[in-house]
Amino acid sequence: QDTDSSNRAIRQATYFSDALEITTKEGAHNAAEDDLQRALGHAKTGACASSWKAWREARYHVWRDISWRAEHHDEIRDAMTLCHVQKAKSLSDETEIIAELLEAKAYNHRLEAYLDAARPLATELSRRGKEALEAENAQEAYPLLRDAVALDPRLSRTRRLAEEARDSLLGIVAKERDSARRKREREEAREERAREREKNRPKRKKEGKNPRLSPNRPTPENPDGTEEAGNPPPFGLPRNLASPPVLNEPPAPPSELP
Repeated sequence: QDTDSSNRAIRQATYFSDALEITTKEGAHNAAEDDLQRALGHAKTGACASSWKAWREARYHVWRDISWRAEHHDEIRDAMTLCHVQKAKSLSDETEIIAELLEAKAYNHRLEAYLDAARPLATELSRRGKEALEAENAQEAYPLLRDAVALDPRLSRTRRLAEEARDSLLGIVAKERDSARRKREREEAREERAREREKNRPKRKKEGKNPRLSPNRPTPENPDGTEEAGNPPPFGLPRNLASPPVLNEPPAPPSELP
């Protein structure tokens, strides 16, 4: 028999101190309230891990009392969010700041304190990621764009850029949208028709003159078709229209008929 009072073995039974304590319902709730206040106190001082541990112990006291847990759920959730936001503000490393803000987002992504801290950072990460992607540096662009979307899911344009950077890193050909595919097919068909027309178009003779535009055609001023020096046709008129045509005289009025 072990003489130690904290660990006694009697007839193959082992007893541990503080392992189980039978109490009343009121006593269990009082213990839960004490642990809840301890959790809120840790959250205010920035000890986020200790705060969550104290809240977990508070729930153990009244595990089956779901209404008590639901009553204090929002309070501890907001306290944990504020705890991680305040911890993020005290850090200088960007990677650690993002990690703490994502922890805060997991508790309450609608809390104003989280939005004020996360959205400006997400905008800055998005800007830097876009510049890196335009410089064809997908290795640097993807983490920036990914974290920007994680902090602020409203950035739909940034999400598409992150997908482009990811596809570039993995060598994935992105799926073409139906509208873009139809537009591309129309342009390709138009170019193919233009090539066919150019291919079937008869070639013009490089030598010789078109008889319709020959300067040697006879005109009223030059019946034999020879060009007279110093007497060019009027500017802008073909040679065969250098002189206006002569119209037939209109018939005389009936009063002048014999």
